[in-house]
Amino acid sequence: MAEKTKEKYITEPEREWLEKIFSDGSECVEEFPEHWVYGGDGGISYCLECCEKEADKLSKKHPDEEFSVDGGCGTSGDSQAFCESCGKLLNNDFTQYACETEVDHFLEHGFDFACGDDCLSMSKVISSAGWEPYPHDANLGFYNSLHRLCRKILEETN
Repeated sequence: MAEKTKEKYITEPEREWLEKIFSDGSECVEEFPEHWVYGGDGGISYCLECCEKEADKLSKKHPDEEFSVDGGCGTSGDSQAFCESCGKLLNNDFTQYACETEVDHFLEHGFDFACGDDCLSMSKVISSAGWEPYPHDANLGFYNSLHRLCRKILEETN
């Protein structure tokens, strides 16, 4: 039984080729560092410019409280992050949940290797989750789905 599962997994040369496709395809997509207002609602993400405006606005509205720009460093999220004010794409790594959601989405709706956003999402899936489960990882279903999706992508590009 393990042999059949192994056959579906992507080989090292295929992985390298897919990673290159994902990386090259996502180069046209610009991401901005993710920021939030310290002292405000830390769950709201902004680009730097919008975060500065929001911190200033909150400081004027609540002069007795302290608000400042925070973030700008690596974060993880359950989905792709966008600025709440202007909609810019923000840079974040994916949690396992985000990786699963993206792979399920592409299995259901298809993957377009000519689309920068699709390539960026898959690049983040691979960099966040890797190709293989860690020892004793109970989430083998995700890795089977990931390899099934990548097998479909390879078949479509040949």
